[in-house]
Order: sequence, then structure tokens, then C-alpha cells
Amino acid sequence: MQKNGKDMTIAQEFAIRNKEQKKRALIIRFVPVILLLLLIIVFGIITPAFLSFENLYVNILDQLSIILVLTVGITFVIIMGGIDLSIDGVMGFAGCFIGLLVLNTKTAMNLGLLGIIITIAVCGAIGALSGLLHIKLKLPTFIVTFAMGYIASGLGVLTYRGIPATILDEGLRGLYFNKILGIPYLTWIAFAVFLIALFIEKKTSFGRYIFAIGDNEKVPLMSGINVSRIKVMAFVWAGICLGIAGIMGAAKLGTAQIYIGRGNLFPALTAVVVGGTSMSGGEGGILNSLIGALIVTILQNGMVMIGVAPEVQQGIQGAIIIAAVVLSINRKRKNIVK
Repeated sequence: MQKNGKDMTIAQEFAIRNKEQKKRALIIRFVPVILLLLLIIVFGIITPAFLSFENLYVNILDQLSIILVLTVGITFVIIMGGIDLSIDGVMGFAGCFIGLLVLNTKTAMNLGLLGIIITIAVCGAIGALSGLLHIKLKLPTFIVTFAMGYIASGLGVLTYRGIPATILDEGLRGLYFNKILGIPYLTWIAFAVFLIALFIEKKTSFGRYIFAIGDNEKVPLMSGINVSRIKVMAFVWAGICLGIAGIMGAAKLGTAQIYIGRGNLFPALTAVVVGGTSMSGGEGGILNSLIGALIVTILQNGMVMIGVAPEVQQGIQGAIIIAAVVLSINRKRKNIVK
């Protein structure tokens, strides 16, 4: 009887733990959507102009483009339990680099589309280098990517040496000025990147392995999966997306300077986490990142419309990301907080 009683205790403990996990998963799934709807309602009540067609359809979709690409880019790295802090540097470098490869006022280069491809490839290589340094030297991802961001930023400044190039390439500038159905090409490109990432997540073995690594890296290792290769691929994808975002920033700004990448790290990380992707890895996804990017974009747009000071906006974003981490982190799986 004592044995049976003990068995019942274990069974009850397992049932309680299973119930907690399901409850937590439900929160992660629906809270971001509820928060998004609440933001729309609150800002709509405070300032009716927020719900105007011009703001919702034009302004917000325009503002969403870059942050969506950045968010989608770093999602896989975070799902596998890492982090990418090179966003500002690599994006800024891409914006500087592309400005020198297309028609501009500083060099004789005029590679057009080839220049865009080269820029994206170089940023993908930077991502690969971050992944290799993380694996081969066994360094934490936040150290590697933080340093890589500074290196990329320095290289970006060196490309123009104090005098930024003005971009004259009509094709690149047209990505911002030209529209389809009233929406800039940049926004359509952002949604294309999102769909590609969603396909990778849902339909490829790489997408499945990313979640497995984030959940428990030992399991895929024992299954014979090349975990190191998957990690490097995740960083390559992040680098590619940071490159695309930098090109988009250059198309918007019209000049090739390092400031294209400044101030994007925190909003991108906020979007990933507030969307429901867990910082402890193994949970979340690309759809979550879309919701998170919308939340951050609408929050920024709404606060600007009602006249919230920039420093207060940053404080609110900080509070939101802490709350999101508290809700998403799996304390059962992490015995040590570091």
C-alpha cells in the first residue's frame, strides 16, 4: 500500500507538472495576440487618428518592414538557445557596403542587383563566422555576436571614412519609393522573407532540428544530428537577414552610413521575446515573431502619436521585455540562471 501510495504521489506530481506546462504554453500562445489587440483598442480610444487608413495601412506597414526582417532573422538563433547582439553593427555595415557597390557619389561602382547579392552574401559570411567562433572556441553566443557587431560597425565606418556616399541607384531607391497596392516594395520584401522563414521552420529538417537543439541539445547529438552545422546555418540565416535589413535601411535613407543600423537591437529582441519565443530556447517560432514585430511597431507608432517622450518609450519597452521573459522562460529546465 505504501508503494502504491508512493506511485500515486509520483503520478499526481507528473499530472500537476503536465498541467502547468500546458497552461504556460497556452499563455505563450495567446497573450501576445491579446496584447496586440489591446494596444490597437487603447491607442484607438486615446487618438482616433491611430485607426485611420493612412496610419494602419500605410504608416504601420512601412514601419514594420525592417523590424520584421530583423526579428525573423534572429528567431532561429534564439529558438536554439542563443542570442545575436550583432544587429546594429552588421546592419549598419550592410548599409555602408551596399552604398559603395551601386551607383553612388563616392566610387565608380555600379553593380546594381549584383551589388545587393554580394552584400547579402558578405553578411551571411559574417553570420557564419559568428557561428564558427561560437562552436570552435566554445564561446557564449552573446560574447561572439557582441564583438562581431563592433567589428562590423568599424568596417562599415572604414568604407566611407567620414564622408558617406549618397546613393544614386534608382533601382535601390525605388524599393522605398515605389509601391504595389499602396505598399512600398520594402514591405513586400519583408513579407517575402517572413514566408521563406516560415517555410524553413515548418517544412525542412533544419526547422525541426532548431527546436530540438533549443529544447535539449543532448538529444539531437545522441541521435547523430550534426548540431554544429545546424547552429552555423542559424547564424548564416541571421546574417543574411541583417544584410537585407541594412540594404532596406540604405534604400530608405539614401546615404550609406553606419547610423542605418543604430537603435535596432533592442526593438528586434523585444519583438522576438514579446511574440512568445522563449529566451531559454525550444519554444516560439516565426509566426510568434510576426506578432511580436507588430506589437513593437504599433506600440512605437501609438506612443509617438500620443506624444510620449523617447526615453519613456524605451522604459516601456524595457518593462515589456522583462514581463515577456518572465512569462516565457522555462524555470523547470534551467536550474542555473546565467
